Amino acid sequence: MWPSMKVVLVSAFFCISAIQCKSRNGDLVVCPRGGCILGTVLPGHQRPYEAFLGVPYAKPPVGKLRFRSPLPVEPWYPTIWNGTFSRSTCIQKIYASWLTVSTGEEDCLYMNIYRPMRKKTRKHLPVIVLITGGGFSIGTGNNVDFSPDYIMNRKDIILVVLQHRLGVFGYLCSGTTASQGNFGLKDQQLALEWIRDNIETFGGNSQLVTLLGQGSGCAAVMMHMMNAKSSLLFHQVILQSGSLAHWALLKNPKSHFKRQARYAGIVDYKSLTTKEIVSKLRKVDAEILRESSDRFKFWHFDHLVNYRPCIEKETWKDPFLTVNPYVAWANGTYYPKPILITLHCYFRF
Repeated sequence: MWPSMKVVLVSAFFCISAIQCKSRNGDLVVCPRGGCILGTVLPGHQRPYEAFLGVPYAKPPVGKLRFRSPLPVEPWYPTIWNGTFSRSTCIQKIYASWLTVSTGEEDCLYMNIYRPMRKKTRKHLPVIVLITGGGFSIGTGNNVDFSPDYIMNRKDIILVVLQHRLGVFGYLCSGTTASQGNFGLKDQQLALEWIRDNIETFGGNSQLVTLLGQGSGCAAVMMHMMNAKSSLLFHQVILQSGSLAHWALLKNPKSHFKRQARYAGIVDYKSLTTKEIVSKLRKVDAEILRESSDRFKFWHFDHLVNYRPCIEKETWKDPFLTVNPYVAWANGTYYPKPILITLHCYFRF
């Protein structure tokens, strides 16, 4: 095994500064900052395309990092990251008719990157970054549920599909600095920073990034347009079947937080500070936290989206949303971008 290991390490070393390369056994390898990634070729609908699956952009948000802003991923050089398969979806519970399915893991901050079969060209392609919908509580970026086959019939774009924290893991807001909330939005922002710094390595144009939101992803995109830091990371937007509807903002986070503590089994929550409650919630089993969402009122539409973004204070550390998004949008106090608004239709034949 030692000689083959030396071949892999040497291949990684010579790939670090290259846009793309082939390892000695012919596998596709791309080397952004932090380490090289082994890609794969998928058959596609009309033509094959290249895929780099399960690319990490943040440290796993587990343990002490639960209910905290995401941290950049640790470099994995000289190891070559295996990007030939999607990683786990973010932890969630899916409701479909009479059937409910619990799935996912907390360690889920990955993205899938798709590009046309590369030819010998230096042209950098425009980039589409997809933020999926699901009421801030469900959604996946894997290549089965969000297959890129049809869009990759085109030869002139790169598609990136993000995963970000959902439900209580992504949107626990205490109304204090103990758990500021908006972690899912902050995950998206960190992913956009990673894309800005690395997408040219994949042949993408970091100066032509379209942010595409679907469903609750539309509300997320609109909130990114209100964030000065985020606004520098994309250049135009597509809003597909969603908006800043009444369900897109948590209006009473302190009350919601106390109920969350009670539903998760924190028996003495009434006598504890928010910091103490969050400390206990970090130790609660992830499955119990996920199941606790079922105890919120469900069949009223406003409560169908139980976990949502919240307004943070400007004095807090790295706040994401510090203004009422409805007021900001109505007053035009956001960072305007070229925008396309579309309807997301489903057809059955």
